Amino acid sequence: EYSCDFMIETDRLEIFRIARKINAHDQSPGTVMAYVVPAGLPDNIDYEQFKLLLANAAHIMGLKHAVCMVDFIVHQDNICLLEITPRPGGDCLPRLISYSFGLDMIGLALDFAEGKPVFIPEALHREAFVGLRILAKRSGVIRSIDEHAIVRDSRVRECHILRSTGHKVIFPPDDYESRLLGHVIFKPASSECIEQECLEIESKLVVEMEDSPWESMQAH
Repeated sequence: EYSCDFMIETDRLEIFRIARKINAHDQSPGTVMAYVVPAGLPDNIDYEQFKLLLANAAHIMGLKHAVCMVDFIVHQDNICLLEITPRPGGDCLPRLISYSFGLDMIGLALDFAEGKPVFIPEALHREAFVGLRILAKRSGVIRSIDEHAIVRDSRVRECHILRSTGHKVIFPPDDYESRLLGHVIFKPASSECIEQECLEIESKLVVEMEDSPWESMQAH
C-alpha cells in the first residue's frame, strides 16, 4: 500500500513524492503504523503509465488545477486507487517529507494556490526517513506518558506526542483518532528491517493507562 502527492495543471502532472505504508498488525484492518519516504514503485509497474492513471482519475473527478493526495494498492501488475483528494497528504507526512528532501508541502500547496512557481528537489538529494505513528494498545484513560527513551535514540530526529494525562482513548469503530498518541520521525539503520525498527522504537514509549469510568460501569 502506498500514498502519493502530485500536482496537476491542465495537461501537466508532476509527482512530488511516493510513500510506502507499513500496516499495524495489532490494530484494526487498514491502520497505518508507518510511512517510508522516498519509496519507488515495484519494478513491474511502469512509472509513466502510473502518471497517466493519476491524470485520468483527476480528470474524472474534475480536477484540472490542484495539489492532490492519493492512496493506492499495488497487487501484482495492477494498481487500485483507494482515495484521491485535492490536498497534500496529512498526518506526519509533511514533516517526514521535509526531513527526507527538504520540501515544505504545506508551503508548496499555498504557493500553488496563489499561482506562484513550485520547485521539486532532485531525486538524488533524497534520504530515506520513516514516519512512525504511535498508537495506543488499549482503550482507557492515560495516567502518564513518557517519551524520553525515544528521544534519546540516535536514529530519532523528531518525537511529537499529541496526548497527555487524562486523555481518553476509544478504539474503532467508535473513534478512529483518539488512539493516535503522536508520531516519531527517524532515520532507519537499515532498509531491510524497517518494520522491526518501528516496533523497537514504539516499545520505548512508556504509557500507563487506567480503565475509563464509563468502561468500568459497562463491565458491571
